[in-house]
Amino acid sequence: MHYDNYDLKWTLEGDLEIEGGQVKTTLGEPLASIAQDIQSATQYLQGSWRSDLTRGREFSAGGERNSEQVGNAVRDSLYHAIIQSTPVDLDDLEIIVAPLDEETLLNIITLETEPTEENGFTGSIQLTTFFLEKEGGFYYI
Repeated sequence: MHYDNYDLKWTLEGDLEIEGGQVKTTLGEPLASIAQDIQSATQYLQGSWRSDLTRGREFSAGGERNSEQVGNAVRDSLYHAIIQSTPVDLDDLEIIVAPLDEETLLNIITLETEPTEENGFTGSIQLTTFFLEKEGGFYYI
């Protein structure tokens, strides 16, 4: 599947990106829109979007800190958030969750995408995120 699309461009903090008084778009970057969608779906906790309280990822994973059980729960939460909130096909998605230390998880999200004339791209796009475990939940850092 291809994921070409155009949208408004957002900063990592979720604000509109403005340059020279103009709101920026992803025009000319056809895969940037889906990357933003994935980032938004995984960055925010479920219940934090006023327009849709079901979007986002779950708060808690439970279990021993950075155990395999916790890693699997976080990975499943990321899959759920992406599939529920974006047009991504499950077969195109791979997520690896690995502990970096007692409090930090590395998340590598890979999306396979088909080349199109517009994107001229073959292969996959990859997003790397980090979560910090705090008070029984995982927060995007």
